[in-house]
Amino acid sequence: MKPCSKNSWNQLISDHIKHGDMQGALSVYWNLRDSATFHPTRSTLIFLVKACATLKELEKGSALHSDIIRSRLFDKDAHVVSTLIDMYAKCGSLAQAQATFDATSNRDVVMWTALIGGYADAGDGENALYLAKQMECSGVTPDLFTILCCLKACRSSNSLAQAYGIHLQAILRGLEGVPVVGNTLVDMYAKYGMLETAHKVFDSLLDKNVVSWTALISGYTEHGHGESALGCFKQMHHYHSCSNTVTFICVLKACSTIGAVADGQYVHSEIVKRGLEREPLVGNTLINMYAKWGFLAEAHAVLDKVPDVNVVACNALLSGYVDHGNAEEVFTFFEEMQKLQIAPNSITFVCCLKACRSTGVTGKSFRLHKEIIKAGCEKVLLVSSTLADTYAKSGFLAEAQTVFNTLPVRDVIAWTALITGYAEHDRGDDALYYLEEMQREGVYMNVATLTSALKACANVGAVVKGKEIHTDVFRKGLENDSLVSSSLVCMYAKSGFLKEANNVFDMLPVQDEVAFNSLLIAYAQIGESDAIFSLFDKMCTEDRRPDMVTFIGVLHACSHSALVDEGQISLNILSSDYGIIPTVEHCSCMIDLFSRAGNLCRIFTMILKMPFHPGTVEWITVLGACQRWSDERIGKLAFEHAVELDNRNIGAYTSMYNICADVYMKEVIGHEYRN
Repeated sequence: MKPCSKNSWNQLISDHIKHGDMQGALSVYWNLRDSATFHPTRSTLIFLVKACATLKELEKGSALHSDIIRSRLFDKDAHVVSTLIDMYAKCGSLAQAQATFDATSNRDVVMWTALIGGYADAGDGENALYLAKQMECSGVTPDLFTILCCLKACRSSNSLAQAYGIHLQAILRGLEGVPVVGNTLVDMYAKYGMLETAHKVFDSLLDKNVVSWTALISGYTEHGHGESALGCFKQMHHYHSCSNTVTFICVLKACSTIGAVADGQYVHSEIVKRGLEREPLVGNTLINMYAKWGFLAEAHAVLDKVPDVNVVACNALLSGYVDHGNAEEVFTFFEEMQKLQIAPNSITFVCCLKACRSTGVTGKSFRLHKEIIKAGCEKVLLVSSTLADTYAKSGFLAEAQTVFNTLPVRDVIAWTALITGYAEHDRGDDALYYLEEMQREGVYMNVATLTSALKACANVGAVVKGKEIHTDVFRKGLENDSLVSSSLVCMYAKSGFLKEANNVFDMLPVQDEVAFNSLLIAYAQIGESDAIFSLFDKMCTEDRRPDMVTFIGVLHACSHSALVDEGQISLNILSSDYGIIPTVEHCSCMIDLFSRAGNLCRIFTMILKMPFHPGTVEWITVLGACQRWSDERIGKLAFEHAVELDNRNIGAYTSMYNICADVYMKEVIGHEYRN
């Protein structure tokens, strides 16, 4: 290296700093550090410490600290000391920043502010505000920068009382009108949710810029006041203030929350005009907004324009597909992500697993499980809980149990997934066993757990356990929850405790369709036709809309009471008045009804007119009715249809044999009687 004078070396380091080459400046210094001819000036050392702060070079910063102590600048120069404190704070070493501060006795406002700012930037508002009090006690008057650091500290410490105090100091020192202080006050009060106060400070500002507008808009958005956020945005544009990226993101979130479609599309057009659509954060927010509304084509179009598509944007689109019932699109897009080599995260897997649940495509669950293990997400509680829930809902209870057993933490969601799986697949005893285990581990039931547990009790007739759960329902104040109360009605009714079922039903503040159906089906199972008709009339009188479950109960009642005409009328009302297409269960009820009444021709006609192809079960039912009424002609027609569907069905042949035998015997007996 060519020899230079002392001033030349210092000038070279200074030039590197001026041109933003911090690393180059540090390299020059480290090459010359042990040279006897090089003597860094105070300014050079300050520049180098600031370079270490910018580059987060803690080790080199500590070495510079030692050099400064050797040069005896540490005890003489407060600016040098405050720069060191700031460097340590920016490098994340508050302990060294505090030690440096403690090692000096001549502490001015700059030193105090450097340390206070360090704690505030690190999110340790309590220590920052404690230091601010110590500073005042030592007789040092806070300046503009101290006030700003303290306001920032108030945001992270949630100390409203101290925030008011610092606001008062700003007013007393005539600093409230300074734009940066006013903006920080607006931002602080907005973050606290004190939006009225934030707006008052905002109104007092003489110079309202994009920062102050955005602080207020952000506050309204974050605290669920989307209309006010949108109103501020419109005012801002009226006064010709130019929005920035953060402003647009906040107002898009507001539009998304309140469903302001037209405003959201207008904001999108403004974003396109400013050339910000390709900004990742703006693009992600647009995708999220459109996906939330179900505008999935628009969301996908935005995603296609983002240059560096990330997993956050992909997840927003996947969530939209799941939430709006486009489960097949989830799998297609997940494959697109894999082709683009975008690594899935826990949210991606949760969306895909939910899609598996809604489509019932179980094979994909197993493949996703492998992908989850490959990505190292199997220990993420949300993912593993959703995986267990997906397996359980699909009937793969052994796999659900295996995933559940490997969970690092079993929360109420995980327990409920397993309990619900067992309850839904007629394994009520297992469901109640795991309910006991859950309670032993001290995990409290939520509404979903309660409804599944009550269903398990109903399926296995565990009324004693059901009554215990009923007590828990009262204790938690959930007796007015429609799902829980309907489950209680169903549990008591299925177990034959109709008095208790009626009592729960009568105490409901709102007797909804679910509660009506629960009681109505219970009466249908024991053939209480009068009670069913009474409930149906009450339901219609109270403007509760009957659904397909309601009509199953009504048709059961007609069948038990052999009310053929009433049953036919009810079936007609089902489709003509309520637009419900009859299901297999509805038709089975009618077949049973016609069978009991001996109207075999009507059975045959109805089967041929059903909105779906009749299966073997329906034809076997007709054969049973023909056997009961010894109708060989219709029996032969039913037999032909049954064996066409399944020529190995023994039941069809047995029924036809019995029909022929009955007819033959009756003919023989009749012949003998006539002779």
